[in-house]
Amino acid sequence: MDFVSPILTILTDLFHCTAKCASPICDLRENLECLRREMKLLNLRSQDVKSRCQQHMTPTREVGGWLEDVGEENNEVDAILKEGDELLQKKCLGRYRNIRLSHDLGNRVLRKISRVKELTSRGVFDVVAYRSVPAVLQLPLGYTVGLDSMYERVCRLLTEDEARIVGLYGKHGIGKTTLMKKINNGLLETSHDFDVVIWVEVSQVASVRDAQQVIGNRLQIIDSMWQNRNQQERAIEILNFMNRIRFLLLLNNVQKPLDLSEIGVPDLSGNGFPPHVYKSKVIIATRTISSIFNEMQVNRQLEVGPLAPTEAWALFIKPMGENTLNLVLR
Repeated sequence: MDFVSPILTILTDLFHCTAKCASPICDLRENLECLRREMKLLNLRSQDVKSRCQQHMTPTREVGGWLEDVGEENNEVDAILKEGDELLQKKCLGRYRNIRLSHDLGNRVLRKISRVKELTSRGVFDVVAYRSVPAVLQLPLGYTVGLDSMYERVCRLLTEDEARIVGLYGKHGIGKTTLMKKINNGLLETSHDFDVVIWVEVSQVASVRDAQQVIGNRLQIIDSMWQNRNQQERAIEILNFMNRIRFLLLLNNVQKPLDLSEIGVPDLSGNGFPPHVYKSKVIIATRTISSIFNEMQVNRQLEVGPLAPTEAWALFIKPMGENTLNLVLR
């Protein structure tokens, strides 16, 4: 009788294996209905999220990615439900005998149920959108000459992940402000990844609070309660907004170190900030390196030097025009 025990074991294993394989087939109708219910819940959550994205507001990158995933999932689930309904109809008519395809579909339905549930659980957001602001505001800029090579160098730095805080330095009147404006206006004509470019004329900003006012105006986060908030509360509001976007902050004519964290600017010098903020940049323009670059944690420096003789001459004769110049030389 010893041979009976191994046979029973084999039969038991076969039964469990068969039952496991048959489960997706036997439960197909029930699982298809479960998938429909779960997809309905996901779509309801998606509609709730969209309704929170009010007019003139832009979804955060996280919410935007989630909504795209939901859209893709809708298409895939519709295809599976259609395939499942057709299979069940064939079974009812007794015209379907392909167990392998039926088993494959059953497993896909189970995986899809799990995926839809996971998407639904991800669809809980504290913040779904931020106010839409123009990405770049054009600044008044006259004729420029001799800045193309420096402009291209700065543009290359804007594409480097490690160049997070860039410092431009040079003598008074050398062209730093013109270069900064050229960088700002150039982004109107070229593709870039910044959600917003913020210009702050620091020479006209006497304090952190004034800088917060300029940035708050640019981001359109100033409301009726703004004036009643203290410096730290304003910094928190600015930080919460800027943590959700990819920004370029242009600080022109910096004459003394500024504590960016006191203003509310996210820390770009280390780790721990959201992935999209990682590609945000700060460009500082100042007359001299001194302690400004060290205290503001500048990790890329470029000197804005004088124009070459040919460039200086081109700039000199531009206001006159060639005809006037020829008359003078005669």
